[in-house]
Amino acid sequence: MVEEWVVCQKQWIYLENIFAAPDIKKQLPSESIRFECVNTFFKQLMTRTQKSSNAMKIIKNYPFLLDQLKANNEILDDIQKKLENYLESKVF
Repeated sequence: MVEEWVVCQKQWIYLENIFAAPDIKKQLPSESIRFECVNTFFKQLMTRTQKSSNAMKIIKNYPFLLDQLKANNEILDDIQKKLENYLESKVF
């Protein structure tokens, strides 16, 4: 679970600033919407984490966390690939 959490955090950090830009939101609207869903999930998770210093308690109270992290990591991977394709098309 920790590994999936760290992967999610790294991808989220990378994409957060990119999808904050209005031009990217305009050029990649469906990816922006998908990123916002992951963004909401991740921020809620981090808020819960901040309120509790016991990771086991968080995991216990969030029974499908691993599945959600895996699903969100797949979404973030797809978003990143589409972003890279978009950026490559702009270079040429």
